[in-house]
Parts: sequence; C-alpha cells; structure tokens
Amino acid sequence: STGALTGTVPATGTTSFTYSVKATDATGSAAAGPFTLTVLAPSTVTLAASTTSTTYGQTITYTATVTGSSGTPTGSVTFTAGSATLCTGVTLNGSGVAKCATTATPVGTGETATAQYSGNAIYGPSQASKTVTVMKASTTTTVDANTTSVAQGSDVRYTTTVMPASGVPSSTATGTVVVKVGGSTVCTVGIVASDDGAGSCTSVTAPVGHAQAITASYSGNADLLGSTGTSSGTLTVTGSTTTAVTASPSTVASGATVTYRATVGGPSSPSGLPAPTGTVSFSAGSTTLCTTPSL
Repeated sequence: STGALTGTVPATGTTSFTYSVKATDATGSAAAGPFTLTVLAPSTVTLAASTTSTTYGQTITYTATVTGSSGTPTGSVTFTAGSATLCTGVTLNGSGVAKCATTATPVGTGETATAQYSGNAIYGPSQASKTVTVMKASTTTTVDANTTSVAQGSDVRYTTTVMPASGVPSSTATGTVVVKVGGSTVCTVGIVASDDGAGSCTSVTAPVGHAQAITASYSGNADLLGSTGTSSGTLTVTGSTTTAVTASPSTVASGATVTYRATVGGPSSPSGLPAPTGTVSFSAGSTTLCTTPSL
C-alpha cells in the first residue's frame, strides 16, 4: 500500500537530511527504511538589459546576476526571448554574473526576455524577466534598367537590390519587389535569403512614354520595413507612328505642280512622347518625288 508523509522541512541550506520511516501494517508487522531529503537554498536572479528599445539587428546585452544566502552561486544561465533562445548555458563568473550579447532578440513590442538560472547542488533554479521592444529595421531599395530607350514590346531587364540597415545581414532581406515604369507595374521580383537582397526580372510590358521613372517597391517582412527606390535613369519606350498624305490638287494635267502634305502622328496621350521628328520622302511608284528637310 502507499501513504503520505507530511511535515515541516527543518531547515534550508546545504545539508541533506536522512529520515528513517517505520510502517506497521494491519497484521502488526513492521518494516523500516531510510530516505534522503535534500533541501536547496533559494536563489534570486535579477536581469538588466543594455537597452529596452531598439531596432532589429542591433546588439542588446543582457546581464543576469544570481544571488543566494550562502555565498555566491555557481552554475549557468540560459537567456530566451519569446520562443527564441538567445544564449545557452552561460557560466556564472565569480561574482554570480552571466552576460549575453545578442542581435537575435525577435521583433515585437513588449517582448519578454528571460534569464533562467539552472541551479546547482546548493541553490535551486530561479528566473527573471525584462520587457524589451524591438522594432523592424529600415531598408533601402535600388533599381536599374539595362537600357534607357526601347521600342514598344522589347525586352527590358530590371535589376533590384534591397539593403537592410547597418548591422543587419543582407540575407535577412526576403520577400517581393514590385517594379514599375511610369506608374505601371511591369514585373515582380522574388528574393530569398541566398539572394542577399539582389534580384532581377525581364519584361516586355513597359508602357509607351518619354523619360519615364523606374521605381521598385520592397514589401518588407517580419524583421524589415518596406521601402521604395527610384532609378537615377529613365526609360523611353517608343511606339508606332501613323502617316496621312494629301495631294492638292488631286487631279492635274501632265507637268502641273502638285503639293503633297504628310501628317505624321505618334502614340496618343498619356504617353508623353514628343511629336515625331525627322524627314518624309514622297514617291509615286518607283519614282521619288521629293524629301522634306524636316517635320
């Protein structure tokens, strides 16, 4: 059978107490046996942080100080924040202090950082917490095109780069970058950790227009803020033209003078292209009649 032994622990500290328990059953038979109870002294942890508000990727130094009633505790401290382990098994120094300098504190408002003391043969385990706020790090996005002028429907290759703030690894920049020409989306770049923030896409959908701005917008992710960059260059996309010809008069005798007029039109607004320039040649059959000096 089983039973419970209750009572008051006689003391706390470094001593192990050995008790002898005698039990008698219903028949009067008795049996005795010893058991050992070790009473650990309580420990106390205090936790300090070099800052309680920072941005992702910046170093926070956590300092745990462990104290006890019977001398300086020994052992180790593990530091965590949320579900992330920051430093594991940091050995206490001769003053009972363990430090953890880390850039891995997760992004969050009011994130709880905890220092957990493992205990030892004298002191029981204990822990302390500190509330910290880690904000997303900033980014800078750049974009360039492999040309400044193309005909409508031609391939254009766009190269983008997302650079996190100083101290944040470039591999942190994951997500998507949307590339636009003249306000119209032409392609989307997907970037993963191994890309180190760099990516590219090729598109034939740039709209017709003159000296159009090229922009790239990064989406951001759990650790980084989004950002938008504009290329230092522009992109001109030329479209097709139309030419209308009139003759005056339309019927003449041989040798009479005829005036030919050509009207050349470019792509319609809002392309922003200037009016067509250049020359126009007039011909009849295989005979060239005249060439205008300029439009």
